Amino acid sequence: MRGYTEFRPIGIKTDYPHVDLMQKLVTARVVYEERVLMTVIIDVGKNTVQKEGSLAGGKTQMTNVCSCVMMNKKQGVI
Repeated sequence: MRGYTEFRPIGIKTDYPHVDLMQKLVTARVVYEERVLMTVIIDVGKNTVQKEGSLAGGKTQMTNVCSCVMMNKKQGVI
């Protein structure tokens, strides 16, 4: 079986409106068509994640957010 995969942007964006380096808290929002679908609050110090909202396939997007934050933690940014 042969085929191909086409990757196209679907308009889901992630922003980080709040990063508190002292308390080691990061807030990320997943936005689609100007609407916040999910807010993720990551406490890097306690290694906990709090999620509000959801989206189809949200586990992948949330994994991306957490990976980005943990990468910054490893680099000493947070």
